[in-house]
Amino acid sequence: MALELIITSPQEAGFVKNIEWNYEELKREVSAKAEEYKGIAYTEDNVKDMKSDKALLNKFRTAIEDERKRVKNLCLEPYERFEQQIKDVVSLIDEPIKLIDGQLKEIDNRYKAKKKALCQDIYNRNIDTLKGIVPFDRAFHDYYLNKTMTEKKIEEEMKGMFSRVNEELDTIESLHSEYEMQIKAAYISSLDLSIALREKERLEMAKRAMEERKAMEEKKAAKAKLAAGNEVMNPPESPISKSPSETAQNSKEAVPETKDTMVTIDFRVTCSREQLQLLKTFLVTNKINYGPVPK
Repeated sequence: MALELIITSPQEAGFVKNIEWNYEELKREVSAKAEEYKGIAYTEDNVKDMKSDKALLNKFRTAIEDERKRVKNLCLEPYERFEQQIKDVVSLIDEPIKLIDGQLKEIDNRYKAKKKALCQDIYNRNIDTLKGIVPFDRAFHDYYLNKTMTEKKIEEEMKGMFSRVNEELDTIESLHSEYEMQIKAAYISSLDLSIALREKERLEMAKRAMEERKAMEEKKAAKAKLAAGNEVMNPPESPISKSPSETAQNSKEAVPETKDTMVTIDFRVTCSREQLQLLKTFLVTNKINYGPVPK
């Protein structure tokens, strides 16, 4: 026997099509009464009448609303009883549906487990030396479990992936970069050659910036060292140190030139700045040439 819901009563013609009542008549009477109230000008002396009219209108409004609700309940009562009966039957139908769903899910899970094991076998046959770089979870995709994905298609995709990874690793090695380890690390984490190449560029730029900074610091240090050497050889003259030379110049005393044979001697002195200035004054006063020791 086929499962079928059959409504025996009421049939289509037996359903209430229209609720008959004195709609037109009552509407005319209420409209006329409403017009009367629109024309009434109440005053403070009519407060009692106003309250009485309002109470009368509210009473009539409540009466017709109550009747509407009563008729609605009459119409809904058989439907609500019918609705509950339908729900009882539906709950009985849901029980075998749930049982069937559970078995279908179990069958599907067994199929997926078997298909994933097949994917693992394909992976093991083709991974070769890339096992540490491309673990199974990175080579496997959930859509491999779809029935449209045959063993041949899955193997072709995996082989294509492994081939690409090998080629891109070879490309990285062909760069002969001093940062090969860091570049490979960036590639292995992403399996994206463009990301690895951007890491190479970043590292090289960082190195260039460091070298430029170091060169500037060395140049600055060399200038500071040269300035310090010049200060030692040519210390600033003080008023005290100028006095002997100025005195010698003002007195215009002629210093006789020696007729001895000229000799050149390199020597080093250790003294204070004041003593060094006195030594310089002595050399100038006696017209003795001096200068830094040639390198």
